[in-house]
Amino acid sequence: MDCERFDKVTLDLLYAELDELSAAAARRHLHHCTRCQGIWNKLRATKDIAVVSLVEPPADLFESIIEAERHAESALPLPQRFSRLVSVVAGYAMRPQLAMAALLLLMIGSSLLFVRRDPAGRDQVSVTELGAPRAAPLEAAGRAAPVVVEGDGAPAAPAAGLAPADAPDAQALPAAPPTTYSDAMAAYHEGRYAEAERLFGEVAAQGGEKAATAALHEGHAARNGSGCQRAARIYDAVAERFSGSSLADEASWHAASCYQALGELGRARAHYLALKENPAFRERASAALSSVDESLTATALASRAEAAPASAAEPAADSAGSAAEGASRAKAAGASPTAPTGTSPAGAGSAQGVAPARAAPASP
Repeated sequence: MDCERFDKVTLDLLYAELDELSAAAARRHLHHCTRCQGIWNKLRATKDIAVVSLVEPPADLFESIIEAERHAESALPLPQRFSRLVSVVAGYAMRPQLAMAALLLLMIGSSLLFVRRDPAGRDQVSVTELGAPRAAPLEAAGRAAPVVVEGDGAPAAPAAGLAPADAPDAQALPAAPPTTYSDAMAAYHEGRYAEAERLFGEVAAQGGEKAATAALHEGHAARNGSGCQRAARIYDAVAERFSGSSLADEASWHAASCYQALGELGRARAHYLALKENPAFRERASAALSSVDESLTATALASRAEAAPASAAEPAADSAGSAAEGASRAKAAGASPTAPTGTSPAGAGSAQGVAPARAAPASP
């Protein structure tokens, strides 16, 4: 919701007559717009001060009014009574139904007056439309082309065979009227956001006093119709084109909110840092900047937590690799893969199939 839309629904929001979606959109706009916050606070204070208590009317109020009217009418002289009667009859006569009936009778009477029958005995004249000759075979044979006759006057110029300089320009089309800001705004309020975006772009390209506002509303229409992915680029272009103006700061604010919604926190943070230097946006930009920094911190902590298990698994993988490498070297030397390092030669012989000597039994 923009400032112009908020101005239209302010009173409805003040008296709680808006639906839930519109009221929520209006309150979100109040959270971001300093101008509308001032207007809203003044209206709310005026409403609180100008509270008038309701009084229940007496039960016989209607009857007393009718009785007073009858008494006043009976006291009027005859000429004034007649004038009142004429005014009442005139009020009925000015109703739309009677006006339409009178117009219908006027049309029927005028048609009967002006429509005349053709006089008997008049010769029939062949008429050919300009630019569409129908007597091409006659022209090819060298005969004169039929002429266009208007009423009882002399024949006009030939329909066929016109000189190129005199021929009407069939390709000339009337120039389209320039797009107006009100047309674009009407399409925006009716929810035709794609058409509104195109019309606002045309108004902005034409220049003039409405060019800057139209460029900003082009971004609003793109955001409502296509989403922030398209609107963010338009807001950036508006901020660059009208740099140094309050409208450029407004476009930069909307671009930052779009980037924040898209998850591009770096770009959003850059916009908020620039807006923090503007007194009109300092408080809002500081709050938004804190929110973006919290999101960036949470993202960094989540990335570190994901990387921690992988780091802990690296020593175990190195140990397994070392054991596998030692087993491969022992196998290449002819020893059993399961024999531990540092085995004595006798132990090695046992491993290769030589039976070891049995130990003598212990003496009792």
